[in-house]
Amino acid sequence: MFHSVRKNDTLRRALGVDIGQHAIKTVLLEGTNDGMAVRHAARVATPAGAVKNGVVQDKREVAACLRQIGRSFGCSLRSASLSVPTEQLLVRWVDLPRMNADALRAATPFEARKYLPYPVDKAEVVIVPMEQAGDGEDDRMRSLLAAAPRDVVRSRAEALEMAGLEVANVEMEPFTLLRALSPAGQQGALWRGQPLAYVQLGEESSGMCVVQDTNLRFVHSISWGSSRLTQALASALDVTPEEARAIKERDDAAIDADGIFSWTQEDGERRETEVLLPELDRLRREILRLLNYYRSLFPERSYEGILDRVVLSGGTGDLNGLDRYFAHSLQVDVAVRNPFQSFASRLLSESFAAIDGRQTSFVVAVGLALGALQTEAHLERSSISRTREFVWRRKAA
Repeated sequence: MFHSVRKNDTLRRALGVDIGQHAIKTVLLEGTNDGMAVRHAARVATPAGAVKNGVVQDKREVAACLRQIGRSFGCSLRSASLSVPTEQLLVRWVDLPRMNADALRAATPFEARKYLPYPVDKAEVVIVPMEQAGDGEDDRMRSLLAAAPRDVVRSRAEALEMAGLEVANVEMEPFTLLRALSPAGQQGALWRGQPLAYVQLGEESSGMCVVQDTNLRFVHSISWGSSRLTQALASALDVTPEEARAIKERDDAAIDADGIFSWTQEDGERRETEVLLPELDRLRREILRLLNYYRSLFPERSYEGILDRVVLSGGTGDLNGLDRYFAHSLQVDVAVRNPFQSFASRLLSESFAAIDGRQTSFVVAVGLALGALQTEAHLERSSISRTREFVWRRKAA
């Protein structure tokens, strides 16, 4: 969304790369005569200290990880798509006079200065028209202004380029969630017009976005990350964070409706503990606060303000029973969706192993790859030249 380059490419394949503080996830999708198919998926640990506050500090280490993943593709790729994490985004709705693309680009930095807490020359900013209203002189367009620190965007792009790949797209993380978890036709007529909240659970921080009629309405970061659960478990069991994370990610690990965490030890004994309850309750309060804030934006009992459906994603979303815990504690409908469920599979065994039990952690990478393929298909159906160069360009610091 922030940047894009498109060159001639006869293969309908797209790679999504999600660079997280704890893990790097990649998904390679390809278009087939039978629809979209997953060709490859990988998940490797992010080198310690390589990513901090969304910025790739050690680009060479991250590039080396990407090259390692690329050697297992079995095909050559020229580009990949990246995302900007929700916690690094500033998103605002703005009402502007209707204008063409050139005028909108010129107006963007001036509009962004009204909202940014840091200098606009240190940000990547985009304004996306979403809705038109009025006609003639009163013609207006309701638009989404999104900005991220330039260091966050550039460091990710440079790491990708060091790995030998061009940047196809850089998108806001919320858009990738909506694309991967809301395939066409999934919502029936009964739910049309009612908002739906997506909660992306990250390692150091999380985020919530609300969609209504496939339109993004609300984006907010949450100062809670799943590393809090790891630290709480490590302290209680007197083990290292790595050992605690391995316990938390076991296939038999589970959270019950009251927040009790249990798992099976190597000797076959089933253990349980309440040590995760304070952190789970902290997250519950944050989600509830944002749900109530969104509801307060609409008249009481209005259909638009009935926000009682939540979808969990991100690595911790795969923890057995977490959806039931939040459904019970929030008194709303909570679900976990598998981003791979709508695709055919052409995966080798190592890709199956990377995905197994961690499906929701790949949601951003799936959304990125899917977006690139959808853009390619749109260009093929239109008269737009496939050699068209989009927005990605380097700017002076």
